Amino acid sequence: MSELNGDELKKLIESNARSIEALSASLAESQRKSEQEMAELRETLAYVARTQSNAIANLNHTLADVVQQQGETNAQTYRLINKLENRQGEIVEIMKLLVEKVGESKSEE
Repeated sequence: MSELNGDELKKLIESNARSIEALSASLAESQRKSEQEMAELRETLAYVARTQSNAIANLNHTLADVVQQQGETNAQTYRLINKLENRQGEIVEIMKLLVEKVGESKSEE
């Protein structure tokens, strides 16, 4: 290997300094981009968490409404069944009276 004279050595040092400076700038830019991407990722994950939380809250609210409506529907159904049973009892009593009347009419004949 040949020895470098002063000018060549100075040029080599300057070249290396420029290379180091370019590498440092590139690393700094890469780090800046990484930090920006991480910030965006954290923002996105926070948005997803909020959206998921809101969706679950809405689902729970809707489920509570459905349960309440189902309870009201069941209560109304039982009231109607009770009303029908009462009406059926009234009809049975009317039928008994009609049968008695028909029986009385036939015995009078």
